[in-house]
Amino acid sequence: MEQVKDLRNCLQKGNTPYRGRAILERFDLSVDDLVMGVQCAKCLQYPMVRKRDHWSCLRCGFKSGDAHLAALRDYQLLISNEISNHEFRKFTGMNSRKVAWKLLSEVCLQHSGQTKDRKYMLDFL
Repeated sequence: MEQVKDLRNCLQKGNTPYRGRAILERFDLSVDDLVMGVQCAKCLQYPMVRKRDHWSCLRCGFKSGDAHLAALRDYQLLISNEISNHEFRKFTGMNSRKVAWKLLSEVCLQHSGQTKDRKYMLDFL
């Protein structure tokens, strides 16, 4: 029973909130050092481009309706737990504010702020 208590205490001490920037700081990197864009799940190349209702790989032609989810997970793990429309477009290489708003609204159930100050909470992992 004593070992179980020790294990519990050890797990509680190690259970700290994740800080995404810690990885960048640990390896002395900045956000500008990251490869931007949506990665193709088939050939692993960057970037995929947004076409109407799907992402399309420029190299192999693979199509995906939800390839942006992996990019959002990467953003969450490396940068922050919240993202603005502008940051999402910059990170994925998109141009359309409206499409970015639609994709973020579908995925992120919570947000803070209004219009230009809006941040979407990346809590879907």
